[in-house]
Amino acid sequence: MPGRISSARRRLARTAGAARCVREPYRFCGRELSGRPRTDVYRLRGCDLRAVIRHPLLDLWVLEEIFGNRTYALPAAVEQRLRSLDRAPRVLDVGGHIGLFGLWFLSQFGEARLTSIEPDPGNAAVLRRCVAANGLADSWEVIEAAASTSSGTASFLSDFQLSQLGADPTALGREHAELGQIFPFLSGRQLMNPRPVTVATRDVLPDLGRCDFLKLDIQGGEWDLLMDPRFDQLSATALVMEAHPQGCPRDDPGALLAERLREAGFTLEPPVPAHGREWVIWATRAAPS
Repeated sequence: MPGRISSARRRLARTAGAARCVREPYRFCGRELSGRPRTDVYRLRGCDLRAVIRHPLLDLWVLEEIFGNRTYALPAAVEQRLRSLDRAPRVLDVGGHIGLFGLWFLSQFGEARLTSIEPDPGNAAVLRRCVAANGLADSWEVIEAAASTSSGTASFLSDFQLSQLGADPTALGREHAELGQIFPFLSGRQLMNPRPVTVATRDVLPDLGRCDFLKLDIQGGEWDLLMDPRFDQLSATALVMEAHPQGCPRDDPGALLAERLREAGFTLEPPVPAHGREWVIWATRAAPS
């Protein structure tokens, strides 16, 4: 009994934390705690944008991280670089998920033009609904494909927040364990059900040459992009990336990511630890000549 009470308290705390990010907190909590799967639209606090959220649990974590914990709060150097542009920033969001990062960026730069690349069919459907709910079809493009160094098709695991290229469900075992630590109230419950699908892949290296700001978070898929010689043609003057241990050709993913970015001329902010052995790295540089 004490364990169940503790688990319920944790669940309530996470739900309340996410609910504080929207203007309809009571409706949010009711939909989340009912346990019945559904998707709803909420107005975000502090701006006029709307988020499309799946209940239960699928999107609560990301909403709280981005809008509650301000995971993507722009370092001063990054914000200064973007505000010094003579146009609205062109943003390439690789790993668009359901659009919460895009909404966060738009809450800071309302005129930004976004391109979000998202391979997971379920996520992409919600992302498109998010764009439509905010009337942003003219300035926010959604590309349903997996970021890659070549175009074609590939096996893909559609799996909670951890969707990634690959066909082996056991490859996500470590990530599932870490997710269980983040959501301890899920102990003993089956949440993640990897579903293999075939998705389009897109050679995104040319896209990297047409953006001012890059956000890259693709659960280990970043290494093929970073190690491709064409990565040095990146046009962005500011970026944020997550370095994941899976797929990394070395033992220290944070160090390798920092090395590649410095080779491309970037100055790095102090790295921010994320979940497990993951790192978030922000960086800026002068506009390429």
